[in-house]
Amino acid sequence: MDREDLPKGWRQYELGEICEIIMGNSPPGESYNDEGEGVRFLQGQNEFGENTPDSDRFTTEPSRMSKNGDILVAIRATPLGIVNQADDEYCVGRGVAALRPKKKKLDGRYLYHYMKYCKESEYWRKVSTGSTYPSITKTNLQNLSVPLPPLSEQQKIADKLNSVIRGVDETREVSSDAKVIEENLLRSCISGLMPEKEGSTCETVKLDTVCEVILGNSPPGESYNEEGEGMRFLQGQKEFGEKTPVSDRYTTDPSKVGKEGDILIAIRATPLGIINRSDDTYCLGRGVAGLRPEKNLDGGYLYYYMKIQHGYWEKISKGSTYPSITKTNLQNLPIPLPKISKQQEIAERLEYIEARIDDIHEASERMSDIIDVLPESVLSKAFQGELIDDESIEERVVAVQSGLEEFEPN
Repeated sequence: MDREDLPKGWRQYELGEICEIIMGNSPPGESYNDEGEGVRFLQGQNEFGENTPDSDRFTTEPSRMSKNGDILVAIRATPLGIVNQADDEYCVGRGVAALRPKKKKLDGRYLYHYMKYCKESEYWRKVSTGSTYPSITKTNLQNLSVPLPPLSEQQKIADKLNSVIRGVDETREVSSDAKVIEENLLRSCISGLMPEKEGSTCETVKLDTVCEVILGNSPPGESYNEEGEGMRFLQGQKEFGEKTPVSDRYTTDPSKVGKEGDILIAIRATPLGIINRSDDTYCLGRGVAGLRPEKNLDGGYLYYYMKIQHGYWEKISKGSTYPSITKTNLQNLPIPLPKISKQQEIAERLEYIEARIDDIHEASERMSDIIDVLPESVLSKAFQGELIDDESIEERVVAVQSGLEEFEPN
């Protein structure tokens, strides 16, 4: 940023004016150890963690030291400029520089985020262009321009960035959390029906007593085509979508056929037992079985029951050279069978839960737009003085996170 573009009250400094710069220097090799003798040693980026160092190497002859709170920069690794903050004293090797802010001028957290911005905006790649072995020199660090507001505003900016980044990091986990919650709820709704559960009045039957089991069989190879001739063909899990099949292969000579409404299960892929719902008529290949419920078994109830059987399939196929689910395995699968009205009630509840989880998952995916641009665009706004009053990012993060509250355990 040019000096004339700085917000009112801000000044432009070179980093060397507001920060002590300690370039690392590796200690003698014979001083290294993994037994905890001496001080922890950071050779370079390999010992960097997500935010703070993660090193199990020590040295008994430290030369250059960083202190708790210093900003650590990887100066030889690719990509250049990875940043950590020291949470203890460390010996810094040749691949690391430590930045120690002058406390009356520079807030350490503000510097941490600014150095992350330099890395994400590829500043270091640009200044090292043309080098045989790209690196960040002490001169590069000393001459780095830093837009600096008053100390109190630096602290506000750092607080804001910490809040936004923490929220986005938490949101990265929402999709996986949502899927875990979904599976737990599926299990909870169905496990209470099992006979061994106290108070359960529902019987358990073998699957083949309430469901036709159709094992796939691949048609002749010469009948395959991608021109839309004949019937869509499902060889196995590769043609499974999120909920319904996605296939652009056809066969003019189908052998085993799944109908709309059948529950489709991948019987040869790893992991075993991935489930789809048939939304059309398909030819079923050797990697697929179709389950066609009879009148006393609700298709939605069966779909959700089959979705939670991963552990069962792993258990029965353990030790097999080529794990698979056989027709006998499917026929003998125990399934709790409440009254059809209860099955439908359970299926409706689980369908609602699944739809809500999908909404949360989609919102979380949209958050990737923020996550992808956060390092450059949001940090850029911060260092132009535009972030303090911008609530839009935090609001979007909170909206995604709050979607899970409906399913929080009491």
